[in-house]
Amino acid sequence: MDYFIYSGVSRCVAKTLTSPLEMYRTFIQTSDKTSFKDVFKDGKMFKGNILNVSKTFISSGTLFYVYEKLKQNGVDKKIASIISPCVSTTIIHPIDNIITRLILKPKNTSYHSVIIQPGIKSLYNGFYTSLIGRSLYTIINLNTFSFLKDDMKYNNFLSGVISGSLSIAVSYPTDLVRKNLFIQNTSIETQKFSGFFDCVKKIGVKKIYKGFGVTILKTSISSGIYFSLYEFSKTRFNIK
Repeated sequence: MDYFIYSGVSRCVAKTLTSPLEMYRTFIQTSDKTSFKDVFKDGKMFKGNILNVSKTFISSGTLFYVYEKLKQNGVDKKIASIISPCVSTTIIHPIDNIITRLILKPKNTSYHSVIIQPGIKSLYNGFYTSLIGRSLYTIINLNTFSFLKDDMKYNNFLSGVISGSLSIAVSYPTDLVRKNLFIQNTSIETQKFSGFFDCVKKIGVKKIYKGFGVTILKTSISSGIYFSLYEFSKTRFNIK
C-alpha cells in the first residue's frame, strides 16, 4: 500500500497547488469564458477541489500501485504503463465526470439537474475517450520520465516538467473532447455531440487545442511537483 499512499498524497499536493489553473482550463475547454475575471468572478478559485483531490488520491494511488506491482512481478514497464491507467480510469471515471459538472455548474442551476437528472448511465459519458487519452498520457509520461531521470540523469522536477508537457501535448485533444462529452444531456450542456468524432467535427480541428496554453502550464508544474514529491517519498522511506 506504500505506493498507493505516497503517490496519492503527492498528486493531491500537486493538484491543489494548481487547482485554479485546472478550473480555468475547464471553463475555456467547455464554454466561451476566456478571462480570469469571468471564471473567478465569484472568488471561488478552488471550487470542487475537495472532491477533486479525493478523486486524484484514488486515481494516482491506484495507477502507481498497479504500475509498481506489475514491474515487481516481472512485467515490462512499457506494458505496465498501458495496464495501470486502464485500471485507474475505470475506477474514477464517474467521479471525474461529476467534478467537471460541479465546476461548470452555474449558480442558478440545481445539483439535481446537473448530476441526478441525467441518470447513472450519463456518468460514463466519454469513457472510451478518457480511457484512450489517459492511457496515451500515462504511457508517454512514465516512460519519458524514466528515460530522463535514469538515462539522462535529469533531476526529478525537470524530468516531471518535460514528461508532463510532452504527454499533454500529444493527448490534449482527448481531454478537451471528454470534458465536453461529460456535460452531455445535463442542464449545462452547451452543444449536442453524438461521440468523439462528432465533437471534433463540431468544435473544429483548429479549436481542438483550445485552452492548451493554460493546460500545458498547469500540467508541467503539476507533473514536476508530483514526481519530485513521489520520488522523495520513495527515497525517504526506502520504498523499492
